[in-house]
Amino acid sequence: MEIWKEVRRQVLTNELSQRAAPRKYGLGWHTLKKILAHAESPGYRQRQPRKKRILEAFLPVIEEILTADQQAPKKPRHTARQFFERLQGEDGYRGGLTRVQDAVCKWRQYPTSTSCIRTATTSTTTARATSIRTRSGRGSSPTRCRRGSNR
Repeated sequence: MEIWKEVRRQVLTNELSQRAAPRKYGLGWHTLKKILAHAESPGYRQRQPRKKRILEAFLPVIEEILTADQQAPKKPRHTARQFFERLQGEDGYRGGLTRVQDAVCKWRQYPTSTSCIRTATTSTTTARATSIRTRSGRGSSPTRCRRGSNR
C-alpha cells in the first residue's frame, strides 16, 4: 500500500515519468494505470457473479449420510467414491468426483458445522493444502486428507 502511494505521488508531481515508474518499481504498465486512476488500491474486482456450485444442492444429502455413518462401525462406512456414485445414480449429480471428495474430507474434519463443507468446495486447493488431521488408531501423527480415503 505504501508503494502505491509513493508511486502515485512521484508520478503525479512529475518527480518520476510514467515510463520510468514501472522500471524503477518493477510494475506493469496496466498496474501503473490503476495506480494513477485510484487513490487507494481497488482490490479484487469481479467482472461477473460466480456461478452456483453444482454440489451445493447435494450437501444436505452428503451430511445426512455422514452423520448416519458416524454411528456405524468403520468397515461399512461410505467412501467418497461411493458418495459420488450414489449421488450420480440416485440424485442425478453431474459434478466432479474431486468436489465430492473434498466436501467429504472437510466434513470428516469438522463434523459439527455445515459451513466447513461449503468452505471446502469454494477453494479446493486451499482446502487440500490446509487439511491436516490426525489418524485415529495408530498413534497421532498428522496426515493430509487424501482423496478417496475412507478414514
